[in-house]
Amino acid sequence: MSFLRKIKRKKLKADTKKMKSAFRGMTKRLNSLGDSCTSCSKSFDKADNEMVMGWSVYVNDGFPNLVCPECKQEIEKLKQEQREEIESDRTNETRSEEDNGNLRLGTDSNA
Repeated sequence: MSFLRKIKRKKLKADTKKMKSAFRGMTKRLNSLGDSCTSCSKSFDKADNEMVMGWSVYVNDGFPNLVCPECKQEIEKLKQEQREEIESDRTNETRSEEDNGNLRLGTDSNA
């Protein structure tokens, strides 16, 4: 029985060490982000848990950017518009290819 207890304690100790290490890394990264939104320069309070949980980090060209919730919504809106535009272009391209195929078929059948 003590052997199982020893294994559990060892696992708990390893898990605790991993969590502490992850927390240190997260704290270090949080401190390197800056004190304001990259887009609108709204100030960011690292001590406010609500702000920490509500704000987002976007990585562009390998650099992290701190973004407030309002700017995040704007970014998401722009991303969605871009996705829709790309999808629309793909649909139009597919239709164009189908139309070209139908025209070729039509000319072949008339010849």
